[in-house]
Amino acid sequence: MGARLSGAVVRGLSLATGEGLVMVPPDRGTLTVSAHPHLRRVEHAFVEVSGQYVAEQTRVDPAADLAPPPPAYFLLGAAAGVRFEVDGRAWSAGLAATNLTNARYRDYTSLLRYTADEVGRDVRVRVGVTF
Repeated sequence: MGARLSGAVVRGLSLATGEGLVMVPPDRGTLTVSAHPHLRRVEHAFVEVSGQYVAEQTRVDPAADLAPPPPAYFLLGAAAGVRFEVDGRAWSAGLAATNLTNARYRDYTSLLRYTADEVGRDVRVRVGVTF
């Protein structure tokens, strides 16, 4: 079992005015907790849950942008996968989901934020083989 914490803090100021620049991403942080269970006939298995918090961008001149910055949001995600061998070939399979709570949000750095919300719940299945 393990945990991974990551974050991003970016600052950008206009040298002429000292105001924040438009389209500089807001502060964000992600925490991912993962486990690697031991299963028969499976080389690598993993299960993980992640949460991402994105703060509201408050360091921007409101007069310099077309719309005010969107509010902060939180996204919950999960993933699971395995890798195994069949007849000498390595196979992998996985399931990953983002925005599990189907939260409505707009990302400050997306030009779509002026007109539409970001994608809702997203579930993906993948299968791969190495040959």
